[in-house]
Amino acid sequence: MFFAIRRTAAVCAATLTLVSAALLAGCASSAARIEGTVEADIVSHYAETQGKLLAAPFDLGQPVRAGDVLAVLDTRQEAFALEQLHAALSYRTAAMEELLAGADDAQRAEVRNAVGLAQEARDTARLTLEEAQRDVESARTMRENGALSDREFEGLVYRADLARSALDTANLRLDSARLQYQGLVDGASANRIAMAAADIAQTESQIRQSEDRIARGMIAALADGIVVGKYYSAGDVVSPGSNLADIAGAGKYVAAYWPADRLALLEYGREMRIETASGTPYTGTLAYIDAGAVYTPREEQTAANRNKTAFKIKIRLAEDSPLKPGETVRVAL
Repeated sequence: MFFAIRRTAAVCAATLTLVSAALLAGCASSAARIEGTVEADIVSHYAETQGKLLAAPFDLGQPVRAGDVLAVLDTRQEAFALEQLHAALSYRTAAMEELLAGADDAQRAEVRNAVGLAQEARDTARLTLEEAQRDVESARTMRENGALSDREFEGLVYRADLARSALDTANLRLDSARLQYQGLVDGASANRIAMAAADIAQTESQIRQSEDRIARGMIAALADGIVVGKYYSAGDVVSPGSNLADIAGAGKYVAAYWPADRLALLEYGREMRIETASGTPYTGTLAYIDAGAVYTPREEQTAANRNKTAFKIKIRLAEDSPLKPGETVRVAL
C-alpha cells in the first residue's frame, strides 16, 4: 500500500515536471516569435513639372520594365518657348555681328521697328498674365467655399504659369531688340560687346533649362516590377511632386513589430528565422530597425503585445524567395 502511494506520487511529480517544462518552453517560444507581413519594395514616380497629363499607358497589375513610359505630360507650351529662345539666340547672335560690323540707316530703321513690335508683344503678354492671375485669385475664394474643385483650380494655376512663361519670353525678345538697336546707335564699344556676349550665354543657358523641363515631361519606370498604384488619368493636370504611379519591385521584406523589451536580441545583418502558417522555414537578413518605439498597431496586436511598445523591423528576403506580398508569417531568432 505504502509502495503504491509512493509510486503514484512519483508519477504525479514527473508529470507536473513535464507539463511545467512544456509550458515554459511554450512561453519562451511565444516570447521570441512575432507575426509579420511580407511586403514588396515600392518605387514611387513623381512629376517634376506641372502640366496636363496626355497619356498614362499602363494599368494596375501590369508588369513593367525599367525605362517603360508611365506618363507623358503636355510640354507643347514649353516647346514653343524653346523655339522662341532659339529665335532669340539667333537674334542676339546677329546683334553681336552687327556690333562688330557696324550698320547703316536702313538697318537701324529695321531694328527700331523690331523693337516696337517686341514692345507690343510684351504688353499683350502682360495683360494676359494679369487676367490669368485675377482668375486664380477669384478661383481661390471659390475653392475655399467649395464652389470649385481642386482639379479646376489647378487648371487655372497652370494657365497662369503658361502666361508668366509667355511674358518672360516676350521680355527676353524685347531686351534683345533693344540691345541690338542700342548697339547700332552707339557703335561697338568693348562694354557693349561684352554685354552682348553675356546675353548670348544667358540665352544658351535658358535653352538648356527649357530642354531639361521638356525631358522631365516624360516619366519612365525606375525599376522592373508590377504596377500597384495609378493615381492620375489622361486629361488631369498634375503639379510638381504629384505621385503618378507606384511600382512593386522585385525586392521583398518582412515587416514586423518587435517587442521593445527584447530589443537587445536584434542587430543589423543578423539572420532571422521566418516560418509560414504551415511551418515552412525561411531565413532573411535584418535590414532595418526603427529609431523609435511605438505601440503595436491594432492590426498586429495579440493578447501578448496589446498596449506594449515595439520597434518596427524589416527583414530582407532573398530575391528568389517564394513568399508573396501580403502573406502573414512568424518571425523568430
